[in-house]
Amino acid sequence: MTVMDPVHPDAIIDRSHLGAVLDGRSCGCGDMAGTIADAFREFVITRLPGDLLDRLDVAIVDGDFKIEVGLWREPTQDELDRLNEVFQTAHAEFRHRISEPRYAG
Repeated sequence: MTVMDPVHPDAIIDRSHLGAVLDGRSCGCGDMAGTIADAFREFVITRLPGDLLDRLDVAIVDGDFKIEVGLWREPTQDELDRLNEVFQTAHAEFRHRISEPRYAG
């Protein structure tokens, strides 16, 4: 089974609609910022060691990401480098998504 990358535009739209169905709303298009924040979070979590992050809070505030991270333990230098790389990649990928006209509104 192939899983679509959470950054893919179709995955973001589908996630939005799924969230609406699960919440009993008629359409997921009304909370695209929340959907993109959730996809950002999943993107990061799936690329880091499972025992590193205690929590990862992601929100979009005033058109930019607000991120709060809690760690279970002190990361090794390699893990810290990976953490920074993953966040930079996620920020670049998802920043592009929130700037697209079909997601901005």
